[in-house]
Amino acid sequence: MASQPDHKVVVRRIGSGFSVRIEPPIEGEDLNGDFDSYKNARGWAGGIRMTRGFRLIDETEVGHE
Repeated sequence: MASQPDHKVVVRRIGSGFSVRIEPPIEGEDLNGDFDSYKNARGWAGGIRMTRGFRLIDETEVGHE
């Protein structure tokens, strides 16, 4: 699948966890996820970035945990 430059992977803090969302959503695919740790959220987001070529936007302001 060719990269679509208008899609992006966004990591956000939600409560005590983290969310990964594809924006805009891709019809018929659920690549979103909610994670307890920043490391897992970034791992999921990074995998999507590498396999799909989507830009990764980290809105968490977390350097590491």
